[in-house]
Amino acid sequence: MRRWMFVSLLAACGSPSPREPPAPITLAAAHGAAEHIDGELDDPAWREAEVSSRFVDARSGEAVTPYTEARALCDRDALTLSIYAADEDLVSSDRVGAILHVPGGGTFVLDVDPSATVRWHVPSASAGTVPDGVTVEVDADATLDVDDLEDEEWVTEMRIPWRALGVDGPVDVRANFFRRDQPRESLVRSLAWTPWRDQPTASLETLGVIHCAPRETT
Repeated sequence: MRRWMFVSLLAACGSPSPREPPAPITLAAAHGAAEHIDGELDDPAWREAEVSSRFVDARSGEAVTPYTEARALCDRDALTLSIYAADEDLVSSDRVGAILHVPGGGTFVLDVDPSATVRWHVPSASAGTVPDGVTVEVDADATLDVDDLEDEEWVTEMRIPWRALGVDGPVDVRANFFRRDQPRESLVRSLAWTPWRDQPTASLETLGVIHCAPRETT
């Protein structure tokens, strides 16, 4: 009798539904192109671009210094990304970059050091050939690998043709931005736009969305 009442109560209450995964973080790209890829964000298109939320600790999701943010531009030919990184001690091992996953296509990783050396690869693989048309420039208000008090920031601008991502034109892109910061005589700090915590860094659960698809007209 008691078992029948327990089963009846469960049926009345319904089975617990699985938790929905949280909606991915988003960044609205400005529609336009940078006139010059030079690491300086003074082109008019950048003024229209949304600024990302501040990067957090990649493993815990907690607020962390140094300050880092990203922006995006989209035009019919390319996706252009920028990452601003405050930095009081810029060294050669520092890096910023992006993980990009396109619908129906692959997942790619692009990372850049302060000397504008570019690495292009798929997750968990060594660097390969950088596709034609990928253009990266860095503007650093700092002296690389010199321990002084003058370092302030560095800005990276990255233009990535859609063909390098295996698509024909503007699409929404699943993405994450990341930063590796190596202060002198201190532990490496890993920052990201959206934390990967215990997940693989390129797992869809760790990727946000850059909105690039053309706006609908009415």
